[in-house]
Amino acid sequence: MDAKLLTENAWKTVAQKSKIKDCGLQRALSAYESVDDDKPAEKLKVLAVVVQVVATQKKAKDAAAVPEVVKYLTNVLAAAQVRQRELAQTKVAADKAEAVAAQKTATESQDEEEEDESFDTLEAVKRSLITLKTSKLPYYFIACDAKPYGLIVSKKDIRKSTPMKRELARIAGGTTRAPRVGTCRRENNRLIFEMEKPPSGLARILQKWIKSSIGLGLNVMVGDESAEEQETIVETRDAVTLKQKSAANHTEQSNSVPHTGQTESIAVPQKTSNAASATKRASAAHEEQKVEELEDRRREFKTARAAWVAVKFKAEQDLEKVKDGLRMAYLADTEQYPKVVKGCKEIDAILDSLDDELRDTLDQYASTSIRNQAKLHELAETANEVLDRYQKYVAGNALMKAIDMKEFADVTVHSPVMKALSTLCRALS
Repeated sequence: MDAKLLTENAWKTVAQKSKIKDCGLQRALSAYESVDDDKPAEKLKVLAVVVQVVATQKKAKDAAAVPEVVKYLTNVLAAAQVRQRELAQTKVAADKAEAVAAQKTATESQDEEEEDESFDTLEAVKRSLITLKTSKLPYYFIACDAKPYGLIVSKKDIRKSTPMKRELARIAGGTTRAPRVGTCRRENNRLIFEMEKPPSGLARILQKWIKSSIGLGLNVMVGDESAEEQETIVETRDAVTLKQKSAANHTEQSNSVPHTGQTESIAVPQKTSNAASATKRASAAHEEQKVEELEDRRREFKTARAAWVAVKFKAEQDLEKVKDGLRMAYLADTEQYPKVVKGCKEIDAILDSLDDELRDTLDQYASTSIRNQAKLHELAETANEVLDRYQKYVAGNALMKAIDMKEFADVTVHSPVMKALSTLCRALS
């Protein structure tokens, strides 16, 4: 490969000598030369532009009419393709070396952390929860859900760290219970924990522990359950239990009134009291049944919401695979590559249309108290509007249907997205 073929000055000389109009190749080659060789990823991106512009330049009428220019551009294209392969190999090697170095650094950091006996766990958890607010990536956590409870949060993956598990056991009163593990993220004042099979009630436990142990008043969600929602359920059940006990006590007191010979004057209040107690018990049972029905509906909704979040995340990953497959299939085809670039932009439009509005609305719905039916109704209407827009968009999107034909990647996007949206629609109806 002649390295001079990929230089701005060489092409400038050819263009001026042949008196042809430059179509942007000079600028593209200048950009390519300005990127250092130790940045293969950036170099590859700029080189892809060079390949695209060479194809455009060859189609220009004045250039196509000069055989020497056509031959020169053909050689430029060949040189660019050779260089692309070299840079790709360099990038793979660099990525591998970077991964090895990162692993080594992580191991060394973990060793240092394990050796630090003066490590202030509670202060470290507090700092982690504060810095998590601005982090683009989730943090890792291990938690003890047995009294007196405990939590450790770190930017590093501590889920399998034996020293961290020992430290968790220490702050949790020496418990030997296996910890709960997962990842967490923060959205403003809301702390969201994600884990496999989250136990009911953990959000309420962690919110109280964080407030009492490290002094941060954060709203906690574990999976799809919020601490506020769990608090409301507990309060409602306590109120129902209290009513039932009160009614029972009132009945016992009425039945224990001593007879004084005035049988008729005592009998009437006793019957009235029994009837009132029965009414209260029926009312309490009805209220408890209503709470259970609301909980069942919320559980169904949360299952559908979790399915949508998972499907959307997978769809985003699969669409990126399709884009990569398109680029690799037509990387050397100078005529088709511009169409590939356009196609990738259309795929990006799909991701833009299926934005985070629905997920954010569903999160608000999941964290709203069962008692606040007006707010739940308002959020449900908003979610239904967004759902309707998503369904119409996906149903009529020919590109998503074509992707399911698996021409460029072994993925299915249209069908699972439609299914998840339909399930959510039924849950909110």
